[in-house]
Amino acid sequence: MFSGIEGRPLEGGASGPDRVLMLAPFRRQQRGNAITVERLYRGLLEQGYRVEVEALEDETCWARIARALEQNRYRFVHGFNAYYISEAFKRVPQLAGWPLLLTTTGTDLHYGLRGPKTRELRDIIVKAAYTVVFNPQFKTLLEFVPDFENRVVSIPQGVWLETAESWQRRQLDLADNDTVFILPSGLRPVKNLDLAIAGLALIKPELPDLKLLIVGAAIDHGYAESFLAKVADWPWVLYLGEIPHRQMASLYLLGDVVVNSSLAEGQPQAALEAMSLGRPALLSAVPGNLGIMEHGRQGYYFASPEQLAEYALELAKSPEKRLIMGASARDLTSRCFSLTAEVDAYKHLYGIMFKQRKGYCENC
Repeated sequence: MFSGIEGRPLEGGASGPDRVLMLAPFRRQQRGNAITVERLYRGLLEQGYRVEVEALEDETCWARIARALEQNRYRFVHGFNAYYISEAFKRVPQLAGWPLLLTTTGTDLHYGLRGPKTRELRDIIVKAAYTVVFNPQFKTLLEFVPDFENRVVSIPQGVWLETAESWQRRQLDLADNDTVFILPSGLRPVKNLDLAIAGLALIKPELPDLKLLIVGAAIDHGYAESFLAKVADWPWVLYLGEIPHRQMASLYLLGDVVVNSSLAEGQPQAALEAMSLGRPALLSAVPGNLGIMEHGRQGYYFASPEQLAEYALELAKSPEKRLIMGASARDLTSRCFSLTAEVDAYKHLYGIMFKQRKGYCENC
């Protein structure tokens, strides 16, 4: 999907002497973890760092990782998602000898730390020199790891959008006067798409021109099959499947309102992308979503289908309100979710991490 995580690991930033190994859970699907890794990979390469990325879903990666560690190639390891990094440490025990910077991405905090893997995830967080969370709310992981406060760092995600081919409404049989709600989400239970459907279905009789555009990979195939069978006879629900990230900006611009109905979030990356383009947001009132915007200013939070219906109807009936809230959403993302600020924050952590590894083989 991306230049940095397809096939063998790539390196860049030839002006920098220090190499970092990034461990990404996924590379094939358009998932938040993959976008986050690619965004930081590119940003740090531009700053002169030498970064190599391995995608853990590639079964051939384990031998490459072990071999590179034997050659002492890296100053430290930067892992994404505590659950998958915990599994990587089992597959390649040599990783335990390297300093670890851990970026948690959402589900690992919401479910992993409260499920059967609690001990394993706690151990990997203890191993990490620093653990990054996207939202200050998630410093609550301290309840699982006492005396850890100085090693938990909150770094909001930066918005990063590429531009490519432009989508037009006519390609999707959307009329100019349709009110389009866009739901960028993979199909899996935690994304709770049924809530979005239930809420918008309540106002569909009053809004015959309402459309819901769903964009994302079918990640959980059982859930996806059931969900798509349910909406197959509803022409107002359009499912596009997985779309390359470079095309998402033009798709966001087809929509009037962005929706996130998740049961749990690390930070709603796709919603922030749409907001950066002037789209107001309807977000489920869950940790990770709560706190990124001001209710009633850049959009609304909802906790039930009825609340979603109420706010969606209000926005559908008022293009002026959508314009005002969208402008505020664009301003918010520019101020609070800057890619430059995100990369700078990681540069600071990288500077600390570089000092923790001795005996690095620069010419290996």
